[in-house]
Amino acid sequence: CPPPPALPPMPVPTSEQIEAVTMMGFSDEWAVVALRKCNMDADRAVDFILENITEMDQVTVEPIR
Repeated sequence: CPPPPALPPMPVPTSEQIEAVTMMGFSDEWAVVALRKCNMDADRAVDFILENITEMDQVTVEPIR
């Protein structure tokens, strides 16, 4: 059997995208998670954090390589 296809790499947000979210008072970690969930859209990422604020303390980020 051939090996399963590799998963695509996690998208890496730019420093500008992360800053757009963190300037709203959120951590870098939360910004990265939210940006990845929202296709790197900073406005949607902020909305995502606000809508999921009670769960955000439980999120962790896969290390960026």
